[in-house]
Amino acid sequence: LPRQDRAAGSGLYSFAREVGSSSGIGVIMMPLAQREAIHARAQAWWHARGQIDEAVRHALQAGQPAQAGALVEQCASSLFMRGERRTLFALLHQLPSAQVEGNLTLSLWMARAQMHQRALAACERTLERMEALAPAGDERWQFNFALLRTTLAIQRDDSDRALVLLPRLSEMPPQADAIA
Repeated sequence: LPRQDRAAGSGLYSFAREVGSSSGIGVIMMPLAQREAIHARAQAWWHARGQIDEAVRHALQAGQPAQAGALVEQCASSLFMRGERRTLFALLHQLPSAQVEGNLTLSLWMARAQMHQRALAACERTLERMEALAPAGDERWQFNFALLRTTLAIQRDDSDRALVLLPRLSEMPPQADAIA
């Protein structure tokens, strides 16, 4: 740690000491509530410093999968747009399946990850689960589904299917996300 952070009572130094002393055998021997509390503090600390991967890891270790999912949701678009797709995909894969499958936005990002990784059958299954969860008649989600289905058709070299779906993409509804 930098010298100024090693001063007695420094928030960073005392936090680092606490987390450092909780690593290894010591943390295993701690009661679950104490371990989770330390990981919850670590999650907040890493998040405040923009280290989302560490924040997500600690949120999961703190027994807070919803918080981990929220962190991934918050950073997904910026990671994707900055070209940090591998980081985004790794974060998505760290989340419990139930957390992703029960959340339309996380499922959308997972489908995109599967698309980019050319796991087209997995993307299709994710898309089917999403369609079952989406509110009926929600134009935003219908647009996102059509965009994904069109992209899937193109990836599979199915131009006939892509042409059938293309008219659904003519008008993007408000709040729709046109990343594919």
